[in-house]
Formats: sequence, structure tokens, C-alpha cells
Amino acid sequence: MSPKERLENVLKDPLFNRIREHKPHMFNKLVPISGDLMEDNLGLNQHDMQNICDEVHFNSMLPLYFLLLRTVSIVIHSAATVKFDEQLKDAVEMNVVGTTRLVALCHKMKNLVVSS
Repeated sequence: MSPKERLENVLKDPLFNRIREHKPHMFNKLVPISGDLMEDNLGLNQHDMQNICDEVHFNSMLPLYFLLLRTVSIVIHSAATVKFDEQLKDAVEMNVVGTTRLVALCHKMKNLVVSS
């Protein structure tokens, strides 16, 4: 499933009903990206940056990593391995270490809004 399809599925959740009813245009601000939690900087490259910049009509020569740090205000983390027969080392790398990498990136985001 593509990142766009996953995002569309997430947004069908009743949690988003209020936004869907009152401010549906807000969903246009969401740009799903495909990253790799197993790689530095989420494995994002220059091609990914250009796609994101085109999607949000943002002109930047910054590396994608720095673009994310300056512009992202919401992160929906949906990457994980849920295979019960996964090697423990691989499951920990993806679900714990990968999530830790993403949280470290989020801590650097200037516009991130945190709610718990």
C-alpha cells in the first residue's frame, strides 16, 4: 500500500470526522512521504524532496531533512513490523530503534505540535 493510500485509510477514522465536516480543506495540507526508519534521515533523498516541494508548492534548495525540520507540524507514524515470526533483532530494530530515530527527528522540528 502506498503512503497516500495509507494516509487515506487513516483519515477515514472517526477521529477525523470533525475536521472532515468543518474544515475539509485542511486535509490538503497533508503530504505523505515514504521513509525508511532503518536508514539515516529516514532514507529520504533529493527526489523525495522535490516531490514534497511540488506537492506543497514550496520552493527550496534545502536538503529534505532540513525542509522537514522547518515545515512539519504533524507526524503520523505508521511504520512497524507486526510479523509474529519476525526475528527479534529485526523487530527491535524496526519498532524500537526506528521509532527512536523518528522521535529524535521530531524533537528537532520547529513547528511540531505535541499533544498527549
